[in-house]
Amino acid sequence: MQTDHCNRQRIFFAFTTVLLFLTSCAMAQQAVLTNNSFHVEVSSEGNYQVVVGRYGWTFQGSLGVPAKNIQRHSGTDKLGAYQELRFSYDRSGLRQGNIRIYDYKPILQFGMTMLTAGQNLGAFPDFSSQPNNLHHLGFQPKPFGTYRFGYQGPQGPWVFFDENAHALVISPADHFFVSDMQPDASGFASGITEKVAKLPISFTHTTLFVVAAGVNEGFAAWGQVMQRLAGRTPPTDSADILLRKLSYWTDRGAAYFYRFEPQMGYAGTLVAVEKKFAQFDLPLGSMQIDSWFYPKGRNADWHRTKWVNGAGGIYLYEADKDLFPKGLGAFSHEVDLPLITHSRWIDQSSPYRKQYKMSGNVIIDPRYWRKTAAWLHAAGVVTYEQDWLRSYAQAEVNLTDPEKFHDMMAHAMQREGLTMQYCMPAPADYMQGAHYNNLTTIRTSRDRFGRTRWDEFLYDSRMARALGIWPWVDVFRSGEQANLVLATLSAGPVGVGDSLSELDTQDLLHAVRSDGVIVKPDVTIRPLDRMYVADARGEQQPMIASSWTTFGKTHITYVFTYARKGADPTAFQAADFGLTGPVYIYNWRTGSGVKLDAQDVYNLPLRDGWGYAIVTPVGPSGMALVGDTEQIATAGRQRIGQFSDHGRLHISVRFAAGEKARTIAVYAPQEPHTSMVAGRLEKESYDRTAKLLQLTVASNKENDAVLTVDASKPSQIK
Repeated sequence: MQTDHCNRQRIFFAFTTVLLFLTSCAMAQQAVLTNNSFHVEVSSEGNYQVVVGRYGWTFQGSLGVPAKNIQRHSGTDKLGAYQELRFSYDRSGLRQGNIRIYDYKPILQFGMTMLTAGQNLGAFPDFSSQPNNLHHLGFQPKPFGTYRFGYQGPQGPWVFFDENAHALVISPADHFFVSDMQPDASGFASGITEKVAKLPISFTHTTLFVVAAGVNEGFAAWGQVMQRLAGRTPPTDSADILLRKLSYWTDRGAAYFYRFEPQMGYAGTLVAVEKKFAQFDLPLGSMQIDSWFYPKGRNADWHRTKWVNGAGGIYLYEADKDLFPKGLGAFSHEVDLPLITHSRWIDQSSPYRKQYKMSGNVIIDPRYWRKTAAWLHAAGVVTYEQDWLRSYAQAEVNLTDPEKFHDMMAHAMQREGLTMQYCMPAPADYMQGAHYNNLTTIRTSRDRFGRTRWDEFLYDSRMARALGIWPWVDVFRSGEQANLVLATLSAGPVGVGDSLSELDTQDLLHAVRSDGVIVKPDVTIRPLDRMYVADARGEQQPMIASSWTTFGKTHITYVFTYARKGADPTAFQAADFGLTGPVYIYNWRTGSGVKLDAQDVYNLPLRDGWGYAIVTPVGPSGMALVGDTEQIATAGRQRIGQFSDHGRLHISVRFAAGEKARTIAVYAPQEPHTSMVAGRLEKESYDRTAKLLQLTVASNKENDAVLTVDASKPSQIK
């Protein structure tokens, strides 16, 4: 009897143990998601973990409360097919959380939706631990979106990367003006700024993780995600006149910023500028008129005013009558150029504050924006430049007004056919800008472009271009060759601000054709991945940055380098730019070149602290196209219309109206044979020592010349 009792007791204890175990499992429910890039775990206790599968980087966080009803879902959204873990939790209101990964894509998304209204408490995600062996790159809201290594700014985006430049980009995916990404000693949280006290029902906030094999690849992948979410169709590099042709600027750093030739007046000075460019047979495409053109401040005049604490904003957004007694349209007609017009914030004394609905220092009233856009269009304005975005030209911080300001501006300008440029933007302006197809350009460096701005231009432009916005370097003078090279390689606008006495178009013709069309690369110049690692370490190595033109499988690369400590030559390999096999490297400043293997180290000597070279692959013909060496982008599509190498070179050369001849350079190991398909061959020479063929060709009636170069046939050069 005692034995039976003991057996029954053992069975009871065993049953109880199993029951407790099963109960414990139920209480500690855990769900898992995995793709090629991420491994995600969520437990019913409210804990979650993300492992970047490629590199083993681990992020661990907690809701601070239990996660209920954890379920796995699948579906399709703007980014493609996905799998997600969805759950509810109670944190000052019932909320739904989800972590979503995408099939065959390196994208992860955190989402939080308010199922009931509640206090703005408890960010999601909120990580208590993150990898501690990674470099960081962030962007500061002040001064306007400027990059900074070792920094994680509140608006994002952040780039985490290792010594091999493997990268993870993290950013908000919506509500950029109120998003708040806050790091701490061991982790970070991504939520809504504490300036917003309550969150309404159905409010949603999302955070993105995008992983890539390199920093530049990470920016590109993240930008594609952001553009797809925004429904953006990115503008081409010739989407407006500012991107297509040389422009003239009167902003800070230009000769005629709040000054003019006294005997001519402001309008007369600028008309004289246009005529002088025409005298040099180099027509301008557009002219920017800065904040001097409208009345400002409590005195309601055009003069330069101090803008401390918001003083000196727009009094009326119209042409000042002292400067333009006949109005802006009459000036546009007289100067005979499309205009780019600057805009500030609304002054405290402006009558607009009583006429229109305001938020902060900006107008969020569609009547104002419709009226303004229509007036600008009628006055010959083609691009509206909104300045001071990171400071005075801001709406109140809430869930609606900042987006209303940007939306109303963009939609009104779009309705009248105007494009836009953002100036002095915060990171949130960059990201919100991806929603507007008519935002074509954004200024990515501080006032007056020059040597001290080069680093910030290169790094800040990477964010702009990833979002489909072309970067603008800001104004410089035409004789500053290094600034001109960088502006051209931006693939964005090229604009100068010379006075009448200093204007010289000789250097400008390296950037543009004689009709003012910019000869540019396909992509914006960007630092090599290894520069991110070196700069994160604080090494101050010479900068190496590149852009390129692509014809099929042929990538002709433009390499700009400059010293940042000392004046040592810059060493690189063509393999740094993704090239393999034999290449020809042409030093643009000396006119000399050398054939190397892509793995060979090339030392580019610097003069005045900078150097510039073209790296072009040697193709099946044994030859390599350098292009028009009088242009900075020697093979830019505005000059070289088509190129192929299938055992012989086929080259199409584009001309501006009135251009008589251009000289095209080709590396050839022996004297090749040249045939003209269209146009005329005016001169042909071959340097047997340099192995460089120079072909001077003239256009046909269609402003095109087409030729073939064949190394397998006997040369006809005498």
